[in-house]
Order: sequence, then C-alpha cells, then structure tokens
Amino acid sequence: MKNKISILVVIIILLLFFGWLVMFRNSSINEIVKNAPAGDYAPLSFPNNTIDTSDWETYRNEEFGFEVKYPDGWGMDFRDTKNSIKGGGGGGPSESGYLGEFRLFPLNVRSATSSIDVFSIYKLTLEEKIKRIKNPDTFLNNEVGQYIQYIKVNNTVGIKNGIKGSSMNLFGFEIYDSYIISGRDVIYNFGGANMPNADKYMLELQQILLSFKILK
Repeated sequence: MKNKISILVVIIILLLFFGWLVMFRNSSINEIVKNAPAGDYAPLSFPNNTIDTSDWETYRNEEFGFEVKYPDGWGMDFRDTKNSIKGGGGGGPSESGYLGEFRLFPLNVRSATSSIDVFSIYKLTLEEKIKRIKNPDTFLNNEVGQYIQYIKVNNTVGIKNGIKGSSMNLFGFEIYDSYIISGRDVIYNFGGANMPNADKYMLELQQILLSFKILK
C-alpha cells in the first residue's frame, strides 16, 4: 500500500512539474512575440564595462568566417567536429546542426573547472533560430528566454534572448542571457545555460562579444 502511495505522489509531482514547465515556456513565448519588432536592430553595448582590450589577442578563423579578441595570457581552444586547434581533442555534442565551439581558459590551465564555453557554432540561419525560439517543437528544447531584442554587433546582426536579471536558476542550471549572432549560413551562440565560470568573467565575456566580427 505504501509503495502505491509513493508512486502516486511521484506521478502527481511529475505532472505538476511538467504543467509548470509548459506554462513557463508559453509565457516566455508570449513575451518574446510581444517584445520582438522584426528588423529593429540596435547597436549592442555594455555602458558600464570599461575594460581595456588594447593588448588582447586576436583569433581569426577563415573556415568558419569570424574574428574575435580575447585577453592576453588566456588559453584558447577552438574545436570543430573534425579536429581541435591549440590543444584538446576533436568532437563535440551530438546535436543537430552543431559545427564547433570556442573555449577560453582564464588561468591558462586546460581543465573543465577552469574553462569558459564562449560560443558555439550551428548550421542555422538567424531566421530559423528565431522561429525555434518563438515556436519550440518541444518544451524541453533548451530554448529558454523571457524576451528577445534585435542587436547589431560590428558588421553583422543578431538577437539577444534575454533573462530578466543577470541570471536565472532553473532546476540546477544557471541560465544567462544568450546572444545569437548571424554569420555566413551559420549562427554563433554566445552564453545561455550553465556556462562554467561565467559569473567570474562576465565583463571579459561582454568585451569578447563586442569584439566579434564576421569575415567578408
């Protein structure tokens, strides 16, 4: 009898959990649609960020069409689905459209506890990504956001999939603003869920994003 009651309690908790998650997703989608006037792009800025980047290194990737700056003395690793540049091994998540990722190591020590997953690259257009955010095919597709803002970053455009506040904890995952930048038939996804060490180096991450350029 006790086992049956325990099972029933678990089922009720799961139903409440999924019901809440559906409402959360639906409310997020409604806010996104309300706050996203298409084509209204504004230059991205972080007015309170005054970090000097004049001595930063520049990484340029012709194959994936981008250039980005990062702090001098930090370790850097770009991984695609075939190989790795500057250390580490190849591979990556088995996710549809995934092409590669750009990682930094502030202490110049290559370990999971000292790394920052700065951005990932996907074989998607910006329009396709916006459609996925507004109309997720499932409520567990990792498209968590509360509003959307159209932005310009140097010589390209993108969107901010934003969180109200600096971050939000969702079932143990720390959710940050994500910035999706449009490239040559690809998108570059900055930020998002559970970024390791993001809270320690948010000012540097902001300047890295501001330095990002598409190679023409």
